[in-house]
Amino acid sequence: MCRETLVITIKQVEAVYWVARLGSFDAAADHLNTTQSAVSKRIQDLEGRYGQALFDRSGRRALLTPLGEQLSRLAEPLLAQRDVLLQTLESPATLQRKLRLGVTELTALTWLPDLVHGIRERYPKVEILPEVDISTVLYSRLESNSIDLIIVPDIFSNHRFASEPLAAVENAWLCAPGQAGNLRQLPVSALAERTLALVDSTGRRNSVVKTLGGSRVPQGLSGTLV
Repeated sequence: MCRETLVITIKQVEAVYWVARLGSFDAAADHLNTTQSAVSKRIQDLEGRYGQALFDRSGRRALLTPLGEQLSRLAEPLLAQRDVLLQTLESPATLQRKLRLGVTELTALTWLPDLVHGIRERYPKVEILPEVDISTVLYSRLESNSIDLIIVPDIFSNHRFASEPLAAVENAWLCAPGQAGNLRQLPVSALAERTLALVDSTGRRNSVVKTLGGSRVPQGLSGTLV
C-alpha cells in the first residue's frame, strides 16, 4: 500500500478512541462537540483507507474489531501527547512575539509601568513596544493595522474591534478665580459663553464635545474650543 494512502488524522484517532470508550457514536459526538454524522465519517474514512472495519455495528453498542482494539490502545498515549503539546504551545511562558502597544499620555504617566511589568511577568517572552500618542492617531493606526493594541477613551469604541473596559478616569471642570462668580453650580448651557481649553484631537476632547452635544448645548460652543 502506498505510504500516501496511510495518512491518518488526530480527529480520526480521537473519534475511534471516544466511540470505543463511551460505547456509542452519539456519546462520542457529544463529548467532541460535533455531530454524530461527523464522527461516523471520520471513522468511515479511516476504515476505507485500511479496507477493514474498526467497529462491529451489528449490536446496540459499538464494539471494537481486533484492528479497532489495536488502534484504540495506541490512541490513548497519542492523544495524551497531543494534549501536552497543545498545553505547551498555549502556555503564557512560551508565547513569543512583539506587541505594539499604543497608549495616551495620561496612561503613560500613570499606570503604564505597572501594566508593562504585569505583561512581562506573565508573558516573559513577549517584547512590548510601547508608543505614546494622542487618541485619534492611535485609533487611525489600529485601523491601518500598524499597531496591535491601543488604550484610549471609549469614545473610540467600534464594533469592528474587540474592546475591554480597563479603568475609569474622573474629570473636573476648572476655571480661573472669578469666572463663576458666586455660583456654586454652573449650568452646562453656560459653557457656551466660555472659552474652553482642551487638547486638540484627543479622546478627552471628543468625549467632552459628545457630552455637551448630548446636553443640547448650542452648537456654537464648538467654535470656543481651544
